[in-house]
Amino acid sequence: MQMSRIVPALMLGALASAGALEITSGAGPGLDPDSMSYLIAANTLKHGSGLRDIERDWFAADSTMPLAHWPPGYPIAIAGAERAGAGGIEGARIIGALAAFVSIAAIVWIVSGAAGAGAGMVAAVVVMLTPAVVQVHESVLSEPLFIALLVLTLWAMVRAPDRPLIAGVCAGLASIVRYAGVSLVGAAILWSLLRAGSLRQRIARAAVAAVPAAVLLGAWVLRTMHSAGTASIRQLSIYGEITSTLHEGWATASEWLVPGMDQSLGIFVAAGIAVLVVMAIWESRRIGEVPREVLAIALLAACYVTLVLASRIIADPGIPLDDRMMAPLLVLLEIAIVLAVVPAWRGWPRAGRVALAIALVVWCAAALRVSLDSARYAVGTGN
Repeated sequence: MQMSRIVPALMLGALASAGALEITSGAGPGLDPDSMSYLIAANTLKHGSGLRDIERDWFAADSTMPLAHWPPGYPIAIAGAERAGAGGIEGARIIGALAAFVSIAAIVWIVSGAAGAGAGMVAAVVVMLTPAVVQVHESVLSEPLFIALLVLTLWAMVRAPDRPLIAGVCAGLASIVRYAGVSLVGAAILWSLLRAGSLRQRIARAAVAAVPAAVLLGAWVLRTMHSAGTASIRQLSIYGEITSTLHEGWATASEWLVPGMDQSLGIFVAAGIAVLVVMAIWESRRIGEVPREVLAIALLAACYVTLVLASRIIADPGIPLDDRMMAPLLVLLEIAIVLAVVPAWRGWPRAGRVALAIALVVWCAAALRVSLDSARYAVGTGN
């Protein structure tokens, strides 16, 4: 049984890793202003000047300033790769490839343990073909590392529930890779509180899950307050007007639901998926077998969405609901859909199983076409 999970996990993880290296070859990987900050901070850290960023004030006396707007986790990882002998960009490519391996291998392991090896492979393939996931792996961005830590947090929550420190460490590391990782910390704490046990046991578990993030984020905030001067992590205010952000989020979701097709079809696909999931969960509830993985994913997704929208309202009006921001959520949704539907699918009439299989093949073909076009462009132009 273990071997039936280990082999597909390693094989698909290796395939994802090789793919991540391939789509960042040629003229790649893609670079943007965020990439500049990550690479500069990694380089200054490697040379003993601490984590510093480009100074964007033309009248400043110094050309750099302490890194504050971005968390330190990803630049530290790149600096580690540089110290091991890789260049900054090559180090980022290696980190992206390793993150892809961990993400896909862990997805296969989690889903296979709950719904069988076939379901694990389906979930992994769907995630690997998802255009938003492919696109964040094409550039020097923190999302691939964050997604890997997200999946590991999920694994720790469902496979090591009596060891909250493991989930706490994964979530804590995610929180210093992307500030959105604070949502993972919240989910790990709530998961510990909601599990069976006395009130004292629940509070103790939750406290243990919170410790790694408290230490890591606390140290980063204190460092930033001490060294960043007038710079700050974010300027808190009430920014309001979130309608355009929500429209962008729906556009991103539609591109995921019907890749490369008319986005107006997205609402129908979303409705169909919702019906399938509700039917599957209802059947699971009837027989008392709602997978705990689905419950953990629901908690992680709810915390992530809540934090992102709250951050958009009070911390940064520029937060978009684009592929980068939505990719982690799409990964969670895809895992949950497979976990919810596959067990029920086995008991459906043959016609229903065939129809769903055809729909899955059509989606995979469409997603593959969009992802291949994106990858070719990335290799040819560096985005």
